[in-house]
Amino acid sequence: KEWKYLHELKKEDIIAIATDFPDTGNPYRFTEPQIKTIVKGRNQFGKIYEIDITKRYKEIRYPQKSNPDLMWLFGFYFGDGFITQPKNKDKLRLEFAVSEDQVEIREKIKQIIKRYFDYQIISEEKEKLRINATKIALFFKENGIKGNAKTKEIPEWINSIPKNQKESFLAGYIDSDGNVRNTKKCKDVVLTSINKQLLQKAKELCAYCGFGTSKITDVKEKKFPTKLY
Repeated sequence: KEWKYLHELKKEDIIAIATDFPDTGNPYRFTEPQIKTIVKGRNQFGKIYEIDITKRYKEIRYPQKSNPDLMWLFGFYFGDGFITQPKNKDKLRLEFAVSEDQVEIREKIKQIIKRYFDYQIISEEKEKLRINATKIALFFKENGIKGNAKTKEIPEWINSIPKNQKESFLAGYIDSDGNVRNTKKCKDVVLTSINKQLLQKAKELCAYCGFGTSKITDVKEKKFPTKLY
């Protein structure tokens, strides 16, 4: 078996087409964010002073390396996650748009956050979960898990992780922004997004995992102008 250029092939040669890549990936070692610990204030006389705000942050722990659970959570973020910042404040909040009827998904997110960050999610609303821990939001941002629907970009380091972690990432993305069709004519998964670059990167990850995909198609809906099958 050997690789050959097309112009080197001749009639009746037997051709094998690669449908998968060797799994040579390694878990990604995360970068811990730098946390602001000192802020400046001003008293009634106009004198500037410094305040140590270390104790204002909730105590958490940071995971060291990527694993299937965290990759699923990161994938879910790229569909239904976002980071918010209250006006005129340094605090950040990590939120997931998961409605209260998605009981299984909500429970999975809470378990992953508790297991790997030692943080208990207590802020639950009808349409979302909120993580009121600036350190966790900064951890996501520091490792490339950030942006809004139009600006999200899957970080390059995901290309180098093991295949099962790539699959977990795609599973999380599908659980948030995907639709599984199961009809007589169609039995496949559809991803829709207003972010065409995000779908293109998802298409590349599918190729790494040996999943065949369609070309990305434009559709008429204003909310989701592109699809990947």
